[in-house]
Amino acid sequence: MFVKSFRGLVMVSTIMVLGCTGQAVEEPERAEVAPMTSEMAALSADAEHGDAEAQFNMGLAYTLGDGVSEDEAEAAKWWQKAAAQGHADSQYNLCQMYTAGQGVPQDYEQAAAWCLKAAEQDVLHAQYNLGWMYADGKGVRVDLAQSAAWYTKAAAKGHVQARANLGRMYQHGQGVDADPAIAYALYKLATADVVSDTLGIGEDQELLLASMSKEQLSAGETMAQRMAERRVDGALRKQGEESMQAP
Repeated sequence: MFVKSFRGLVMVSTIMVLGCTGQAVEEPERAEVAPMTSEMAALSADAEHGDAEAQFNMGLAYTLGDGVSEDEAEAAKWWQKAAAQGHADSQYNLCQMYTAGQGVPQDYEQAAAWCLKAAEQDVLHAQYNLGWMYADGKGVRVDLAQSAAWYTKAAAKGHVQARANLGRMYQHGQGVDADPAIAYALYKLATADVVSDTLGIGEDQELLLASMSKEQLSAGETMAQRMAERRVDGALRKQGEESMQAP
């Protein structure tokens, strides 16, 4: 998922071709390259003169095929230029491209490096991705404390999967001290609008519920309510920052 802010029109025509069954099927034809509009020409000129926001939007235009032919390598080129100037959304999009190998060779170390830059600028999905990278050792050494710290930042802002993953870490004491009440609260918030199996925590959540005492369940309910009211997110953030500063 790329960060998007550029809006334009994509012209797509269709042709009729024969499929393997001999029946006519409709397939999209590659968008024809139309002459550059005055809007795109102005955007291109701003980008060439070093405007980071214009460079970001040029990257997005090449990703979407808005006013230009789709070209992931060109998109990466423009996002590199903007990211080098500290443009946070471009840094996150480069993280995605290096992770997937789109427009650039797949390189998890580059992905992690750009993800870190974006995460440090408070880009929510970059913070979640960095938590995943530290958990799986993608481009960085496995470090569950760092993983929990970055998941904490994303979870505090309401990122559903970050809450689910962090809940599992509190349940099993991975990168944090085990705390069933916090795990319960995070699971409850994560599954408020999403089925637990979709988040990959269905079995874990069932095991947690079966193992908790009445007192722990009560504490978990109180914790979930406070988190929902944003009274505990500050504490989660503080704990995450302390984990990141630990040697």
